Amino acid sequence: MFFKEGRAVVIVLCALLVLGIISVVEAKSNEEIYQEKLGHLKPDDVKGHYELGVWCQGKKLQSEAQTLFEKVLKLDPEHAGARQKLGYIKYKDKWIMPEEKARIDYEEKLAQVKEDDVKGHYELGVWCKQKGLLEEAEAEFEKVIKLNPEHTGARKELALLEESRKKNMRSVVLIDSSLFKHIENSLTKYVRLAEKRRGFGIVIETVDGIDNWGFEKVKEYVKKLKSSHPRLEGILFVGNIKMPSLYSPRGDNLQTRCLPIYYQGLEMKFEKRLKPGERHTDSVNPKSIIPEHDFDYLEKGAKSGPELWASFLPVGFKNEQENTYDNFAKQLEPFFRKAIDFYTKQVRVPRRLYKVSNQLWDLSDIWQYYGPQGIDFYAMNPKPKDSVPKGTPSNKYCDLSPEEAYVRVPLENFKSFKDFQKHYQTHEWMGEGWQKDSIFIDHMNKRLYDFVWVNVHSFEGGSLVSAGQAHNLTYAGLVMLMAGCSTGGFYQSGSPSFVDSKVPPSGNILLAYLYGTSKAIAALGDPFNRGHEAYFEKLVSFMIQGDYLGKAHLKRTKIQYENSRDPGELKENLMEILVGDPYMDIIE
Repeated sequence: MFFKEGRAVVIVLCALLVLGIISVVEAKSNEEIYQEKLGHLKPDDVKGHYELGVWCQGKKLQSEAQTLFEKVLKLDPEHAGARQKLGYIKYKDKWIMPEEKARIDYEEKLAQVKEDDVKGHYELGVWCKQKGLLEEAEAEFEKVIKLNPEHTGARKELALLEESRKKNMRSVVLIDSSLFKHIENSLTKYVRLAEKRRGFGIVIETVDGIDNWGFEKVKEYVKKLKSSHPRLEGILFVGNIKMPSLYSPRGDNLQTRCLPIYYQGLEMKFEKRLKPGERHTDSVNPKSIIPEHDFDYLEKGAKSGPELWASFLPVGFKNEQENTYDNFAKQLEPFFRKAIDFYTKQVRVPRRLYKVSNQLWDLSDIWQYYGPQGIDFYAMNPKPKDSVPKGTPSNKYCDLSPEEAYVRVPLENFKSFKDFQKHYQTHEWMGEGWQKDSIFIDHMNKRLYDFVWVNVHSFEGGSLVSAGQAHNLTYAGLVMLMAGCSTGGFYQSGSPSFVDSKVPPSGNILLAYLYGTSKAIAALGDPFNRGHEAYFEKLVSFMIQGDYLGKAHLKRTKIQYENSRDPGELKENLMEILVGDPYMDIIE
């Protein structure tokens, strides 16, 4: 019988398989091979990490390659191969990035241009644009316009820069034009620095009267932005832009608070099903009267979770006479100053994490990144498990004084997080009430952290420390993670949406860190009494992998969304707010 060559080969192979002469071995992916190779490397193997990085480049595993080359530089900062692979160049016996060299050249060229030299500033602007120094180029063209308002070349270049920014736009800063007039210089400088670090366009949208819009109109504006710019990732809301309110995130929680997820879930369903003034019969208190509110029911939309991240820089004071745009600008100024210091590297990422909690959670990724020496964890009960009688009050589980209890666990004594976790689980629960504000303040005044994670009983105006105390700290964390209840709660001045919080932004604990003297530039918390996991360990893990904060926050929110099995859980799980700088990251 005649067979075509290809068919004959197939039949022969099938026969050999049946007879067991050959077998099928499933090919491993490059990612699996990479993990195997990485597993065989010793932590201090410079050559091995470098060669694996080169292999990853050849297999188009660029992220893994970069991580390996960075690891090489930690082991050997002068490793020429790793430096070159990461884009460094040698200049005056120092390794610097090409952009840094271009900036050095710019400063030298700028020194040669006289202040009133229109042609010189214009040509320098063109040179900066060619070198990718877009912020400097923009500054030079603006100098030209000030010297010669009719200079068509400079105006054209500025228009092209703005057009390029919009084409590459991934984020929008929404602000009322009246507030923008008071903070234009600070906000613009901050946004341009953040834009440079992120590598994508961030457009400042000034909108007349948006502080007085209803939340529905703001939502429509956000939807149009997303529709016009499909690559849009998130929005920073600056000022007194109103959020709607949500009543009762679960049956035993009858609070009414601001609803930040409203601007993230563009396809989600938000409804008001409970009638204000009637009794809430299916709540923990069936005699309770339903207050005024905007929504009380959430449902998943057609898309797989929220489409955008949202961050907020709210403003407002208890005394209504103080709620002016001039005072709002003064309230925001410390944040912009700190954020600018961060982006200009006046403040460096310290690569250290602080956690005070009576729970551990899965810190395996965090342990791997920071190492045990880079984690300050407080605390662990010295008593063995099941040694405390049942019915003991939660504040009696640990009978040590705060000075004896609030002590860092020596994580260096454990080989891995799993080892520590096993050890931790053999001890009694730490209980509550052992934390002391003065000890926390002392820690926050001595050292800066990437993250400070606080898990204690909280309210809108305090979490271990009061808003006033938080406002006056020296360092704290670049990102404050508040796992306690209601830390994201506040009311908005002039809002038609009722909330039951009596705390204005000026008294809120999260915002006290941002608008005070500490180095904190971002914070996260729940406007309601928390009944769900915050998944802060996930957020930190995403940032360790290189995500910026807004993106990590969105990923964490999507996990909470996916874990919600019904509208009730959805309403409970998505009550998180991010305030402050959404563009920052912790990778230097």
